[in-house]
Amino acid sequence: MHKFFATLKEMLLPTPPPKRSHEELRADFKGKYNSFRSLLTANNNALQAMAELEKIYYGDESYRMAIIRSKISAILVNVFKMIRHLRELSGGKYSELERIFEKISDRLNEIIERRPQFRDGDLILPLSEVCRHDTSQVGEKMANLGELGTIPGIRIPEGFVVTASATRRFLIRAHLDEINRRLQTLDPDDIEKLYTTCEELQNIVMSSALPADLEELLHVHYARLEQATTTGCLVALRSSGLGEDTAGVSFAGLYRTLLDIDLNSLTNAYKQVIASKYGARAISYRRKRGFRHEDIEMCVGCLVMVDAEVSGVTYSMDPEQTGLIRINAVEGIARGVVDGTTNTDLFLVERTSPYTIVHSELRQQPNGNDG
Repeated sequence: MHKFFATLKEMLLPTPPPKRSHEELRADFKGKYNSFRSLLTANNNALQAMAELEKIYYGDESYRMAIIRSKISAILVNVFKMIRHLRELSGGKYSELERIFEKISDRLNEIIERRPQFRDGDLILPLSEVCRHDTSQVGEKMANLGELGTIPGIRIPEGFVVTASATRRFLIRAHLDEINRRLQTLDPDDIEKLYTTCEELQNIVMSSALPADLEELLHVHYARLEQATTTGCLVALRSSGLGEDTAGVSFAGLYRTLLDIDLNSLTNAYKQVIASKYGARAISYRRKRGFRHEDIEMCVGCLVMVDAEVSGVTYSMDPEQTGLIRINAVEGIARGVVDGTTNTDLFLVERTSPYTIVHSELRQQPNGNDG
């Protein structure tokens, strides 16, 4: 019974801690004060790094993933310091924060170091067999065009797509490692160096031999286009990069489109489209949008040229006048419409039946030259 009351007394009336000297109290206070100041400093440093990340995200300046990694590392280091100093101030409490921090840190590292998972498949697909479900192999542009061809009453050109699997077959690991090495040391603000490096990267692509089986397949599918159209048909080669037409981004005009290509120039033209991924404007744009170059693979659409009497560009909604369709047209091929070098005819058309032309400006000369 005596032992029971002694235990109860110890629980209800714990022994007060021994009195400490002024020197000990002063040292303890100094330690906690230093921990508190260090916690505030770490907090300010973490907030500063977060603000710099936000500025990069919303700004228009070019940046490298190395900068993103450094900012995230700074945030993680300072948050860890905050946790450590908080535990020192609390006498060892809040140990759970360390486990939570480790989970967050591991997840961030997974995101930063994540590598795209690409699906292997056929090196070349006929356009008639392509639909929107093949986006990871043929890119958004060709997937949408193939899907359009499945709609009754809609005609699309004969063609085929050289897939992302073909690109990986062409650009082997040695090529990509060398490209990565040069891009990692590239300062996008050094314009002269940017253009020099881009020329070197494109030369790597252009000087690389196409695998024999891929080149043979190009010739086989071109022969099938001849059978479906005419012997010696001319084709257009168009880029169809993965992620090219996703929400919030537009790579329009950054990659190559080649027209009037015959069999003899087909291989070289294919490599030119692949090489256009490493053009100066394309690299700068991807960096501004936070894309790593390895996240975007180039696919190439090969389409039979249309012998057009008139062609142009249509906006399903005029950007200046809501409720109207805008059509810019020229005689022949619309190359000058797309690149802005040709003075075009303009038509504004109502969006509802009977689609009345409400305004027109005929700017083309009768002989087909712009005036």
